[in-house]
Amino acid sequence: MKNAQLARLDRQIRLRGEEVHLIRTTGTSTQTRTRARIRGIVKTLGIQQLIAGITQTNYVVIVSPTDIRRAGWPGEIATAANSGVPTSVKDPCIPIVNDAMVFRAAQKTISKVDAIYDGDECVRIELSCIG
Repeated sequence: MKNAQLARLDRQIRLRGEEVHLIRTTGTSTQTRTRARIRGIVKTLGIQQLIAGITQTNYVVIVSPTDIRRAGWPGEIATAANSGVPTSVKDPCIPIVNDAMVFRAAQKTISKVDAIYDGDECVRIELSCIG
């Protein structure tokens, strides 16, 4: 039986969410990119003023672990043994800091990942993005 919190989140994302893409780049000399198209709820937190009039917008994107798993994220390359990329101890499907997201026609960098659990099951993932 599906967790009630996860079922509510999946329904809200299906109704209110927008298309986002998760991207992970691995390797040094030969780079491989893994991309997953999912849905998420994007919230704009505000614009941060950087030097010389350059601005940066901060976002929080709420995604469902159901969508991420359905998209096959992150594929074979993200297993801790062979990718060189640190993965979540509890669940390798959870994105990590420095993965990227594309939404609203621009690529953003994930700066913080909050996986919310109900017992041992991940029921929500909140990704802070900058860019």
